[in-house]
Amino acid sequence: MFLAAGSAASAAAASGGERLPFFRNADYHVRELPSPREALLGYSVYHEFDVDPRKTAESAANFAAPTWNLEVRGKVGKTLRLNAGDLVSMFPLEERVYRFRTITGVGMVVPWLGFPLELLLDRAAVSADAKFATFTSLQDPEQLPNQRPDSGLGLDWPYRESLTLAEASHPLAFLAVGVYGYRLPAHFGAPVRLIVPWKYSYKGPNAVVSIELSSERPASTWETALPHEYEFSGNVDPARPHPRWGQGTERRLDRAGRWRSLPYNGYGKDVQDLYPG
Repeated sequence: MFLAAGSAASAAAASGGERLPFFRNADYHVRELPSPREALLGYSVYHEFDVDPRKTAESAANFAAPTWNLEVRGKVGKTLRLNAGDLVSMFPLEERVYRFRTITGVGMVVPWLGFPLELLLDRAAVSADAKFATFTSLQDPEQLPNQRPDSGLGLDWPYRESLTLAEASHPLAFLAVGVYGYRLPAHFGAPVRLIVPWKYSYKGPNAVVSIELSSERPASTWETALPHEYEFSGNVDPARPHPRWGQGTERRLDRAGRWRSLPYNGYGKDVQDLYPG
């Protein structure tokens, strides 16, 4: 999906349709210009819709979001059940401009709107023996074509990804409900998606419907399907090539040439203490 320059109506339609109130958190703005909206919203890694990131918007054009609930459960003192309205009203929404890096070597800079994940975990009163958080995405084969048995994709749906509790509680971990000032559109993970900027994008599931806290490490979707290609950690490490391609450089959506990949996607000084040794 590409937007006509200067078209506010097109921008609203492509970005979810509703402008959201927010404040800009300057402490979480990388010193790079955000990727152009036209390029960014025309490229979305969302395998449930399409394996081609440039066709995702078209595949999601007729998606009708179901009545939404996000449940926070498991080893918590208080189970939370939230709807899409709760997600944009329970905490002040902030804009954070984060680097974003796919494992296939595509880089971008994204102005997300949302709130720190740790605020939601605090609201649920995570138990002392919880060590992991698992994020499960929407399962709706009627509207998500690659979840159908005949799709040939061969993944075990719904999509699941996990973080350690230390990762999930880190100030950088973010639940996004908007982008470029508007609600997330369907093809960009509406109504809420996980953003972990120091990791590869597969660690950020779209359309999250549950967050479950546990003491045992769960298996993630890509880690289960292709364990030799997708590690549980999912950390950006330019020195460690993927079995099918290198990770030392990346291609930016809006720039020619190749750019040097940064360890932890440039967030090393913030998160390296999470990984001693």
